[in-house]
Amino acid sequence: MKNGRTTPKLTLDYKWKKTIEMEYKLGSKILSQNEEFAKFKKEMRLEASRVSKIEAENAQMKMEIKVTSVRILILATHPCFII
Repeated sequence: MKNGRTTPKLTLDYKWKKTIEMEYKLGSKILSQNEEFAKFKKEMRLEASRVSKIEAENAQMKMEIKVTSVRILILATHPCFII
């Protein structure tokens, strides 16, 4: 610095440093967002798995209800149960 003015080299060094700091901050934000996105995707997969499990349980219960209904119908129409 001469007579209150900065030299071009100091100005470039300062700008370079600021650019590197900005890149670091942006890089950190990108990493953070990628981590959040990965966490979100994992949660969505788990949720989809839970939904699939519930749907399978519902299908199983429906099948059991149908089987039970058919058994009751067969028993109700069997000659030994008719009054």
